[in-house]
Amino acid sequence: MARQNAAVDEIVRAALDGIGSRDWDTVRRVLHPYVHWTTTDGQALRGRNQVIMTVERAGTPAAPTEVELRDGQIYRWNCPPPAR
Repeated sequence: MARQNAAVDEIVRAALDGIGSRDWDTVRRVLHPYVHWTTTDGQALRGRNQVIMTVERAGTPAAPTEVELRDGQIYRWNCPPPAR
């Protein structure tokens, strides 16, 4: 189990680093084409292109509260809710 969590952490880190450095090739490589992404404000995004367009404008998100991999790529990403 620890090995699987390390792999997930590595892919999440690659996504966050890629978004932060605007390395869209890396981001494309780690996001599944049919990714399900929920933003901090609860907006549901579907698909790698829609997610990339959104994070290009919004900037680097916080680390997800939930992430799921499929075929070694991020398939589900839930951002944490806004701080109160």
